[in-house]
Amino acid sequence: MPDLTETVLVSGAGGFIGRHVLAALAARGSPVAVLPREMAAAEDIAATVRDMRPRVIVHLAGARGGLDLAALYQANVGLALSILSAAGRLSPAPKVVLAGSAAEYGPAAASDLPVGEDYPCRPISPYGMTKLAQTLSGLAAAGMGVPTITARLFNVIGPGMPEHLALGRFAARIARLGPAGGVLRTGPLEISRDFILVTDVASALVGLAFDADADGLVVNVCSGRPVSLARLTRGLVDASGLPVRIVQAKSSTGPLEAPISYGRPDRLKALGLGLPARDEQDLVRGLGLGVR
Repeated sequence: MPDLTETVLVSGAGGFIGRHVLAALAARGSPVAVLPREMAAAEDIAATVRDMRPRVIVHLAGARGGLDLAALYQANVGLALSILSAAGRLSPAPKVVLAGSAAEYGPAAASDLPVGEDYPCRPISPYGMTKLAQTLSGLAAAGMGVPTITARLFNVIGPGMPEHLALGRFAARIARLGPAGGVLRTGPLEISRDFILVTDVASALVGLAFDADADGLVVNVCSGRPVSLARLTRGLVDASGLPVRIVQAKSSTGPLEAPISYGRPDRLKALGLGLPARDEQDLVRGLGLGVR
């Protein structure tokens, strides 16, 4: 059987993170192929992987919500299983990088923060549960000879953020207000998260893809520092230069939302792929969401 090519096959290439991963791969000079969005049948994926024989598969496709349980499971687990199975049929098997989520951990007590990769996963959202199932599938595949990495991503922000993410939604609302400004109505903002720039995440994903020392690991992709959503929202308003008043809902954080969550990036740093240090101003500038 012929050797693997140098091609990197990317699923979810048209998504928020995917577009930045493509740019990072292009900067590296890696030949890239894209798994079509409509390709979901296992046999079609198997044929594509067999014909392309990629060196690496970066699997970013998935869904956060808005689907029934069966569809969410297919999007976050079934597709990954098809890719892992297709990779396992090649010899040698291409490396598979899975995009995981901090939601796999579930809420952690303040005394347990920051959470490392060995922290017990107790997800309580359907999204977190299905992403954990994806991770377990990857670990099973690694045990069967497929070099697999799960990059457990924390709160990714930056240009092209979809509006179902809070900061993306706020930026779009501010932009729609126009020069006269107005009121920005938000949900509760008194939470802190491990916000990381998508450009930094893309660089880390590409680094993991070509690092043999990462094979078989789950790796937190995070900064190790919590940042207030309220402060970032205020920074976004200030950066717009518009007279905008923030009106925050008074309801407290719900059961699916811990007041504070952030990760331990020691494993990522040990691989030489730690994210650049970013302060709040860097994060606001890095959002690049088109607000004036």
